[in-house]
Formats: sequence, C-alpha cells, structure tokens
Amino acid sequence: MSFYTDAIETVYVNPSFDSKNFRTEFILEPNKVYLPTLRMCGLGHEMNVGGSNAQFNRLVGAYGLIKNIRLLDKGIEIDSCKFCANLQGFRNLNKDPRHNAKIATHLRRTQLGFTHVCETGNGMNENTAATSVVKAGRDSENTNEDAGADANVYLGECLPILKSMNVLSTQMFRHLKLIIEYETDLSRVVANNQDKTFTTRTPLLVIDEIVDKETQQKLVSSMKNIAWTSYEHDRFDVPGVPAPGGMVEQVVDVKLNGPKNKSIGRVLVVKQLAASDATVNTGGDNVVCGNVGSLESEQEKYQLRINGANILPEQGVTKCNEQLALLTQTFGPISMTPFAHFGSKPSGLANLTNEGGKDASQLGHFGIAINDYVQDFQLTYKRRNNNTGTPFYTNKALSVHVYYEVQKMLQLQGGTYRIVYA
Repeated sequence: MSFYTDAIETVYVNPSFDSKNFRTEFILEPNKVYLPTLRMCGLGHEMNVGGSNAQFNRLVGAYGLIKNIRLLDKGIEIDSCKFCANLQGFRNLNKDPRHNAKIATHLRRTQLGFTHVCETGNGMNENTAATSVVKAGRDSENTNEDAGADANVYLGECLPILKSMNVLSTQMFRHLKLIIEYETDLSRVVANNQDKTFTTRTPLLVIDEIVDKETQQKLVSSMKNIAWTSYEHDRFDVPGVPAPGGMVEQVVDVKLNGPKNKSIGRVLVVKQLAASDATVNTGGDNVVCGNVGSLESEQEKYQLRINGANILPEQGVTKCNEQLALLTQTFGPISMTPFAHFGSKPSGLANLTNEGGKDASQLGHFGIAINDYVQDFQLTYKRRNNNTGTPFYTNKALSVHVYYEVQKMLQLQGGTYRIVYA
C-alpha cells in the first residue's frame, strides 16, 4: 500500500527511561497508528580518544551495543532478541557485499564488504610480484568517516515481527514499550581502546505515524493474523583444555531444552571465547572481529540427533569446507574473507589479506535446517585439542550460542490478541 506524504508524519520519541550503560526504554503513545518501520538514531557511545570516539566492532557495528532487546505490551512479550550482537554479526555477513560496503558502513558503522585489489610487492612467494589482497569495509570515498560516530539502525533486524506487519497500532497494543539492554563488555562493542571507559549516548526512537484519519481506519480495519519467524536462543559451554598433551579429540554432547516441543526451522551455532584473551584482543584492540564472530577450532565436527535420529550421515560434518557449504546452503551467500572459516592458518594467508593472516578462524559459524517438530534436541560437538604448535582457539573454553527459528502467530480476536507458536 502506498501513501501520500501528508498522510505520514515522522515522530521522534525521547526515552521514558535512560540509564547509561544499562538500559533505555521507550513508551509509545496509545491510540496511535504507526508504520512498523521503527528505527533508532543516535545510537552510540562517548569515549574520547585523541579527539574522536573509538570505532565500533567491525563485524556488528552499532548493534554491538544492544545485548538484549524486547518489545512488550503491558508485560506481554511481543518479540525479542537475546544476545543480539552474536546473531546480528552473522546477519551482517549474510548480506550483499555491496550493501555492506556502501550502505551499512554509513548507517550501522560496520566495516564489511570485501574488495580485491592488486598490490605490487606483496607476493605470496618469492616468484610472485603481486597478489590479490582482500580489504574490508571503507572504500576510498569514505575512509575519513568516523567509524565511532552515532549510528542509525532498523529495529526490524532485531525484532522480525516488524517486518511481517503492515501497521503497528497502539489502539490494539495500548501499553507498548521498547526495552534495550546495553552490552557492557567493551571487547564486543568497540574495536580499539577497550582499556578506556565509555558511556552510552541517549538514542531517539524514530517512527512514521499515520496522521490521516481515513488512512488510519483503512489500515486498522485491514489488520489480520500475523505470522512471522522469530529467533530463540539457548547456549552451552565447551570446557578449556590448557595442556592436552599432544593432539587429543575433545567431545561435548549436549541436550538443549529450548527447542523442545516446538517446530524448528534453521539453526545457527555461534562460538565465542568464554573469556577474552590475546587471541581476540591485544592491548585493548580487537584482532579483526574480536570476540563477536564465531571462532573455529581445529578439526571441528558436528552431529545433530533430533527425536532420537541423526540428521547428518555417518559422523556428520567433519571438515571446515563441508561446514561452510552447509552454512551457505542453509542461509545463502556469506560475505567473508578467504579462510576465515579455517581452524588453522593456511600457509601464505599473511600475504593474502590486509589483516596479515589474522582473519583465519574468525568466522566459523555452523548452520543447518531442521524443519521438523522437535521433542528431543541433542548436539555433538568435537574438536582437536592441539598442544604442539600455535593454535588460535582450539584448547580454550568456549561459550556456544545456539539460535533456532520458530514460527509464531499473533492471532486477533475481536479487539484483543494472543501470541502462539505456529
């Protein structure tokens, strides 16, 4: 449906509650009709270092500030996203590189979208005079832009119900409240100067209000049941093995209760260090994506057992390229540097990217489609503990976040509503 300009008015809403580094709340006025294109502008932080702010984490940008986000109506949760940065980091990778380089760079303050350039004298071996070097993020026309400046983010990325609505009416949701809880771990928020202190800025909520009465009535009367795909979250831990005594396979079997008795679509597994160290953070500066990507250990293997049956053949996914192939088959193309999904650094990688080979093992996400009603969800994760060389993450304790798609429905019933699993 299209509207004339005079039927819409852009409204800027100040927070009803704002506690720095903790949480911000917005209350929407009752008896209004809005478009569901909610945005937040001015999302940022104060950390003056040499006259400018520290840059946002390059993978998640300003979304790194959002730890949890919820949309509530008088205590009833309409939609939410827990550990938002972990999921949003992958969603950013899952977008077109041109979008990441030209648009997200300015709006979200990410530094993604990779280009190949030829650099003379940076050969991968003594017989090569030039090589194709992968460079990320800001292209030549915007290199001077402050990557730590305020950002503008579309909340439909975190609250997917907004993408499925054609109208957001506070005639129905009379006590609508948006709550943002902030991330306080600086290694997940900014790319540099993490030994400093920071303060969140006060953002504004930007909403498009339908002010034309006739248009309001048409939109409200056209409201129907809404079905959407929401991401829910579970997690488990992988213990560290600081001195494995050579090369030993570590096996972790877990049973997750979050997906139980639900119809599950796609599943995404994101792995972070339980405690940041020099492999992801050096001198207060991130190593590439820091601790917000998905860290790949050596010789990872995955198997899922759903309702008592393995869903992958034989030993499951046993190689990093199998893992990447399944991920792209499940979610579509991924915008990433070469070998970022490898559990060990390939020879010559130091000359292949402008990060000097530090990109390796940064983006080892695992994804698979279940598409079944789940009564029992078991996951087996294996990796090789290596004490014989210079592995990145393969012996360290991990916190593993598991996101899974569920279908939900908002059912309208004579001026009231209820939310159910589809």
